[in-house]
Amino acid sequence: MLCRLPTLLPLQRRWRTDSRRCQERTYHRDELQRRLVGRDCEERQFKARMLDICEGGILMLSPFTLPLNSRINLQFELPKVISYISPASRVVRIEQPHYMVPKFVDLVTNQRRALRDFVALRS
Repeated sequence: MLCRLPTLLPLQRRWRTDSRRCQERTYHRDELQRRLVGRDCEERQFKARMLDICEGGILMLSPFTLPLNSRINLQFELPKVISYISPASRVVRIEQPHYMVPKFVDLVTNQRRALRDFVALRS
């Protein structure tokens, strides 16, 4: 059973102005709004919306908020680079209700390279 996405609310993006946070960033991030499909550890499938992406993870809007350190499997498309990427991920940050940051924990080499190339093409 698929859950409905909440209405997209304005996200307080405080890290954009926090220069210390930007200096700590490992990967370049790029805004990209795409739909994705997720599956939690109990095999419940849900639809979500990706808001930005980098080689290390994404910011997503989900119909519900998962607890920190929850493991999820994601599937999304990268246009013009590779058809679908299906990384295992772990929720490392919750920005606001429904806004979560999953970090990729299991990404094969060609998928990581495709992500890097995709972000480089867009920047």
